[in-house]
Amino acid sequence: MGGILLLGGKEESSTPLGAAAVIDGGLARINGIVPVEEDGWTPQDAGETGVFDSPAAAGAHRVRVVLELTAVEPEGIPFDPADYSISGLAAGTSELLLSVPGSQRIRQGNTVNTELVFEIPDRAVELALEGPDDMRLSLGVSHHTGD
Repeated sequence: MGGILLLGGKEESSTPLGAAAVIDGGLARINGIVPVEEDGWTPQDAGETGVFDSPAAAGAHRVRVVLELTAVEPEGIPFDPADYSISGLAAGTSELLLSVPGSQRIRQGNTVNTELVFEIPDRAVELALEGPDDMRLSLGVSHHTGD
């Protein structure tokens, strides 16, 4: 009787694109992943941040992740954009470039749509938005621009 032992990194699961994940105080869900270069979106104060002053690095593109946060519990949800990043197998970690709105506490019964801008690889690799409470929301691959 034989077998094969596969050794490798731990594959972390993530909530499928469009599904809601339970986080402390409520729910989180991705409502969209939009390549910034395609829709030309810029916030009113984008000039002050310098994020859009130069194009994305070679082999990368910028995406706007529309994250919906719904506060269900009495304590609400503390939202700090610095808590969010994008990671993926063999893709490393992409840090947040810009968030609209900024830090705030989302009160019970309220839903807030945030715009989180990241620079990610063009290649179609499985990426996930990571946040507080071990939240991992899958980005899928439809936003990729490369082969």
